[in-house]
Amino acid sequence: MSASPPDMPLIRQTNALPFFVHLLIIYNENIQLPFTPRKVPKEHTKFVDGRVIYKSQSFGREKGHIKYGLPVLSDFGEARIGNVHTGLIQPDLYRAPGVVLGMEWTSKVDIWNVGTLIWDLFEDHHLFDGRGPDNLHSDEHLLAEMVAILGPPPVTFLQKCPASQWKGEACLPDITLEDSEEYLEGQNKIMFLRFMRKMLQWDPDKRHNARELLEDPWLKNF
Repeated sequence: MSASPPDMPLIRQTNALPFFVHLLIIYNENIQLPFTPRKVPKEHTKFVDGRVIYKSQSFGREKGHIKYGLPVLSDFGEARIGNVHTGLIQPDLYRAPGVVLGMEWTSKVDIWNVGTLIWDLFEDHHLFDGRGPDNLHSDEHLLAEMVAILGPPPVTFLQKCPASQWKGEACLPDITLEDSEEYLEGQNKIMFLRFMRKMLQWDPDKRHNARELLEDPWLKNF
């Protein structure tokens, strides 16, 4: 089987809106070879109300392979073309403040996501909880946590916000970024929190870009 031309991607995705159906079209059949011989065993299937339910199948390493391949970006169902957008995006706990407040947003929302994800992976707990007394997600409580951890939003940020006069009924929790960090001490902790604050900024224009973050002293010395 011949390989695809250099300018043709191995996999293309088509989104059928508004149902977000992801169709993967494989242009290079070689990448299917390790998986096509596999058949789902009978014990991996069951029937419920006349429907077939399939259990997940492992797509781990093949025998003889020492390690996994390079990580690949996938699932671009929420990817956008252009620079400035509006609308609700991101999971609740990782949602940037500007998105919560209904403001226009750019790729800087991804920097906020990187910061909250790094915190999850390093600290083994969420930085923000965002739940009200009913244990359901609450924008009011999420924003209150952001104020407690990051300090109040700057006036210049609020002036850009169409909901700047909005008032929510949520008490500020007694938490700080410093107290939420549990594993580091001394200068290493100071450097880590400084690194986090480069991403977790109210104003997206104040967030550092990816190239700048890669040059951060804490990350380079990690």
